[in-house]
Amino acid sequence: MANRCLKNKYEQPYAEYRHLTFDFQIIIKAAKEDLRPTMPPDCPEEFLKIIRACIHKDAAARPEVNEVIVMLAECQEIFRANQEAWENLRAKRS
Repeated sequence: MANRCLKNKYEQPYAEYRHLTFDFQIIIKAAKEDLRPTMPPDCPEEFLKIIRACIHKDAAARPEVNEVIVMLAECQEIFRANQEAWENLRAKRS
């Protein structure tokens, strides 16, 4: 979802890892080697904060749903205050 929002197009998750051709390879690499998808370098920090929290290797460190809702609401407020700058990031990718 993050890549879809940022790049304005669908991409297969973990597509940047061309050597991983099967879903089970991704599962193993994520579980044993902490493999995570690469985020675009110009991703807004507020968005990265949510993503990193939700994909944390330690399940106990991940936020609960109600915490994610709060984080998303805060991110939405920041987006609305900086909408033009965030939209320009998407426009550069189109």
